[in-house]
Amino acid sequence: MEPRIVTNDYLIDASFFFEQSKDAIFIIDQHKLIDTNQAGVELLGLKDRDDVADDGVFKLIKDQKGNDFSLLSFIKQLNNYPHQNKVFQFITRYAFFWVEISNTIYEKDDQKLLFSIWRDITESKQLEITFQSNEKKLNEALRLANCATWEYDFEKDAFVISKGMVDIIGVRHQCQIIDQDRYLVPIAQYKKLIHPDDHKVFNRTRKKIINNEVDNYIDHTEYRIIHPDGQIRYLYATTRVSLEKDGNLLKHHGTVQDVTEIHKIEGELSKSREQLSDALTIANLSTWELDRTTDCMKMGENFVKMLGEGLPVKKGNIIAVDDFINLIHPDDLHTYYMALDKAAKSRAKDYIDFIEYRIVRPDNEIRNIYISIKVQKDDKGNHLRHFGTIQDITPIREAIAEKERFGTIIEATSDIVLMLDKQLNLIYLNQAARDFYGFSPEDNVAGFPIKILQSEHSQKLTRDHAIPLAASQGIWSGENVIQRYDKELITVSQVIISHKGVDGEVEYYSSIIRDISDQKQIEQDLKYKNKELDTFVYKASHDLRGPIASLLGLYRIVENEITDEKSLEYFDLYNKQITRLNDIILTLIQLTKIKEVDIKREEIDFKDVVNSCINSFTNLPNFENVRFNISVDLEWPFISDRGLITTILQNLVENAIKYSKPGQLSDVEVAIKRNLNDDLLIKVEDHGIGIEKNIQGEVFNMFFRANDQVIGSGLGLYILKNAVEKLNGKVSLYSKVNEGTTFSIKLKDEPRP
Repeated sequence: MEPRIVTNDYLIDASFFFEQSKDAIFIIDQHKLIDTNQAGVELLGLKDRDDVADDGVFKLIKDQKGNDFSLLSFIKQLNNYPHQNKVFQFITRYAFFWVEISNTIYEKDDQKLLFSIWRDITESKQLEITFQSNEKKLNEALRLANCATWEYDFEKDAFVISKGMVDIIGVRHQCQIIDQDRYLVPIAQYKKLIHPDDHKVFNRTRKKIINNEVDNYIDHTEYRIIHPDGQIRYLYATTRVSLEKDGNLLKHHGTVQDVTEIHKIEGELSKSREQLSDALTIANLSTWELDRTTDCMKMGENFVKMLGEGLPVKKGNIIAVDDFINLIHPDDLHTYYMALDKAAKSRAKDYIDFIEYRIVRPDNEIRNIYISIKVQKDDKGNHLRHFGTIQDITPIREAIAEKERFGTIIEATSDIVLMLDKQLNLIYLNQAARDFYGFSPEDNVAGFPIKILQSEHSQKLTRDHAIPLAASQGIWSGENVIQRYDKELITVSQVIISHKGVDGEVEYYSSIIRDISDQKQIEQDLKYKNKELDTFVYKASHDLRGPIASLLGLYRIVENEITDEKSLEYFDLYNKQITRLNDIILTLIQLTKIKEVDIKREEIDFKDVVNSCINSFTNLPNFENVRFNISVDLEWPFISDRGLITTILQNLVENAIKYSKPGQLSDVEVAIKRNLNDDLLIKVEDHGIGIEKNIQGEVFNMFFRANDQVIGSGLGLYILKNAVEKLNGKVSLYSKVNEGTTFSIKLKDEPRP
């Protein structure tokens, strides 16, 4: 099987293909069908796209090896083994069909979906099965159509039957042997074999033969017998009556044929014809016939539907040749006329030709059709008519065009795309990969070992980690260091995907590689600059603390030694600004410590930490009007860094007090518990002034202050966010003006003992 080139979100957003594709596309999330396109709706015979989620639609799913699948096990197969081309048979509540399936993993944002593309191949499969079945049954019917002879013995009132008839009725041990090839069976005994419902038929025929007065009279009768093994057999009997010259009965004799298998075959052939008709409809396959004497074309029902409404079609699906020619695309008329002329000039008895051209339907839709042309001649070799089959191959042409577009994209992308066999030898390189590894477009890369192109580090990573994970889990992604043709090592992000067969064995691997060396350099530069900035902030903050402490001490002296009220008023304003500056310096030092501190894990006593935080803010305005309700519900201890947990709760408690409604009693709910995933949830809900919706996204920014009426540095929530992220957690808020604010924090716990 030639590997299918697979793309994902690194290469193309395939939404336009999903909507326009004539192939059925099913979107699978985890183990559930969640959507399909219009082609999928039509393939399954659904009313609309919503019905695809109904598991009851699928009655039978079978692969070519005869394995049956439930819908869930089938989808699991697709999830486990993406990027394959396999054939499956489906029977749904509304339809029966065969499809060839290929899969593509599609990644966008944090969601990974499986796009399963189903190409309808029912026509070819159904025709193959039907023709094979009909041929087999026909050969079997011819082989089983053996005839046996019999003759009536008047004196003994018995049938003299041949050995073949003994085999048909199966009563050898009950027959009297006359000679090597003839046996005697009494009429009374023979009647016991006849099916009860056919006694009247048999007796009526016997009576008609006995009363006959015409020489060489022939009668044909069909009746059933019950074989000794219990099976019901159908017999077709021919009786001939011979009379003497005086009209007296001379003899009556005849043949018997076991037509049981023919009966079965006729029933099955009738069913096969119906299935064949359905297959032709599904495959957009039909027939046509051109009558040269009337210049009219007779079309199959499917052909009429294919051409669309608005055509002058007469009874019997007859259309004038000129009306049909008007449908042919102007650029393809030459192809049409050349094909008919070639057929007309042919002298071959078994002449056949195949051509493709486009038609423009009355609704202006262009369709690609593929036709076979045969010729019927009279005894003199004159052409009587042209006829053949016709198929709408528009979906095939569109799929080929789509594949070419995908191939163009893959060849044009700057990402390296390659495919490897199970032994990690190259199968395919796109142009970017050829340029990177130094291959020319003419070089045959098939079978080239990838390890020869890899650095020692990349060989080890691929062999010991990436390939085993891709083989077991379907995909591996991470960073790698690969070697360019000039031996320079390049840092890249890489994805390796394993493509498996239905048996679960890896068939080949594909990989997408992107150069991130510039990005890594930028990251390193940014880390260095951030480190320098943190060092500067920390040093500057410490250097400023000395002068600020002196200024605060000077204010204490002023309070004790200066009595002038006006001067004290000015010094009070000065002291407020120095105090605010001191708070900012302390906060910056705290922020620097959060970034640099090593996490020390210990059991956290949340009630003690929360109460300590509350007690540290007794000097804040309106503190006496705020009542804290604390709820801690943990089945087992939470292990984390006490200092960072204190920083988080301290900022939440401080905000709840600062932004309470002045002069009003207010409750603050502090709830600490675990969720279903055993994550720790800290929730602090106040009933204060709230935060306007248009600025809620900025409250965690440095120096941002949501309310100028409240004194603060604008760093509290910024520090809180840094502390939460230091513990690999997440923080969110919900707030309504004049109703209050709720902060929610989720932290991961140590593994439970």
